[in-house]
Parts: sequence; C-alpha cells; structure tokens
Amino acid sequence: MRALRRGVLSYWYATLEDEEAAAIEAATATWYVNILDESVFEKAFEEQYRQLRAKDRLGRVVMGLELIRNCETHAPVVFDGLLVDTHWYGVPISTDAFTVRRVFAWAQYDALPKAYRDRDVLSPSITDAQRRARGAVQDRYRKDVEGRPVIETLFDAMAFFHSLDTRLVGPPAPSLRWSFAEIPDTDPELAEPRGGGASRCAGRRRRPPAGARRAWARQRGSATAAPRGSGPGRRGWRGPPWPAAPPRRRRCGTARSRRAGRPAPPSPRPRPPQRGRPGRRGRGGPRPRSRPPA
Repeated sequence: MRALRRGVLSYWYATLEDEEAAAIEAATATWYVNILDESVFEKAFEEQYRQLRAKDRLGRVVMGLELIRNCETHAPVVFDGLLVDTHWYGVPISTDAFTVRRVFAWAQYDALPKAYRDRDVLSPSITDAQRRARGAVQDRYRKDVEGRPVIETLFDAMAFFHSLDTRLVGPPAPSLRWSFAEIPDTDPELAEPRGGGASRCAGRRRRPPAGARRAWARQRGSATAAPRGSGPGRRGWRGPPWPAAPPRRRRCGTARSRRAGRPAPPSPRPRPPQRGRPGRRGRGGPRPRSRPPA
C-alpha cells in the first residue's frame, strides 16, 4: 500500500514534466493496484472478495485498471496516446517563475491499437481468450475508467483498499509548501545557469549549501553581484540573499532555572569596602594607629 501511495505521488509530480513521464508513472501505479488486487486480497478471500469487488463502484475501477496493467506489461508495442490532455494549470514554483501542470485522462477503449490490447492480431475473430484481459475487465474499463482523469481513478483504487482494511490508511501527507524546488540545468560552480526546472523536495535545510548560495547571489544581482570568493568587507559584496541567523545567547544557571520552572538561586551579597591603605599585592589592611605625642 505504501508503494501505491508513492506511485500516486510520483504521478502527480510527473504531470509537471511531460506526457511521457506521466504515462510511465501512471502505468507503474496500475501495477501496484493489480498486486494488491490479485496477489493480496483475491488470494486471501477468493470468491467472497470477487463478489464484493464486482458490486462496489470503487472495486469496478480496480478491475478496469487491470487492462492497462496487462497491456503495459505484455504488449509488444508502446501506445503513446494512452493519456489524453484535458486541462492545463499554471503552478508557481517560486516568486519569479511558474510551470504548467497537465491533467491527463485515460484514452478511450476503441482508441487502443489492436497490437496493444489483443494477443493475436492476425486472427479474424478475436475471443476473450485472445485478448490481454477478460471480458469483465474490458467492460469495466469502458464504463468506469476510459475518459476519466487518471488521478481520480488512482484515488478510487486507494479508497477501495482502505475500505477493506483501515490499517492500510497512511498518515496525513506533509505540507505542500516545500513541495517544489528550482534546480539549474548547469553546475553553478562552473557556469551561469541558463534555465531551470522543478524537483521534489527531499528535505528542508535551514541554510542552503555554499554552491547554491553563490548561484543565488549571482542570479539576484547583475554585474555588481557577489563574485565567487567574495564576502563581507570585500568589494562587490551585496549581502546574503537569506535572512541572517539569530544571535546565539549565552546560557547561564539563572536562565536554565527559569526555563525549568525552578526559582533562581539568590545572588551573593556584595562585600563592603575595607578601610585602610592598600597593603602588599594590592590588598587592603587595617588603618595604622597614630603615635602618642612625646
């Protein structure tokens, strides 16, 4: 189930690239659906599971996705028109640029080539045994999958498996605030970046690496931007493009006690000044007595 969730997420990011990348990730997700369908639940519950799947609307979507899995696995040809464009949306990835997300739908059944959906294309009469999926699967693809957005059918498959066993429900997804990151098409250490792209965020660092900081400094400014090797106090330094880190405060026993909820220890009383002349080594001594008159 975790592989299916990751496959759906991979497809969602692939829609920012192109049609080929989205088709690869969509076909991979159908493999995970088929593994859960046939190798896990059907093998464990057999006829009871098959009857439940045929009556459930989400289960019929799982059956229809089996056709894509079989064709993508066993067909000797590649069908480039498996995904059909329906909508385009602008997706901002930074304050200066944005990319396009393409919403794809599954192709119609009649649009699938014979060499893609049938085993024996030379036979004049094709039976269910000569097709890459049984008749019930083909019917479910026509009625529940074709023409629908790919992401919706994958969500339906996940919801069906979640309804069978609530233990398969994963934790909440992380925030999408840091989902995208700009990457240059050249090494910023060697040449100026000519373009950029979008990438998944593998983690968040409080401070970017040195190479990225120099590249961002060059991209922000013009000829007066900070060259490589420059720094504060040197000519051409414009300051870092990231906010400065807060100053570190020195911890003491009183501050630690206050944070822990304990009363602060009493401060020592100052010693009263000693009267008298300073003696040896700067120490104060008793005041000398005056001599009696002769």
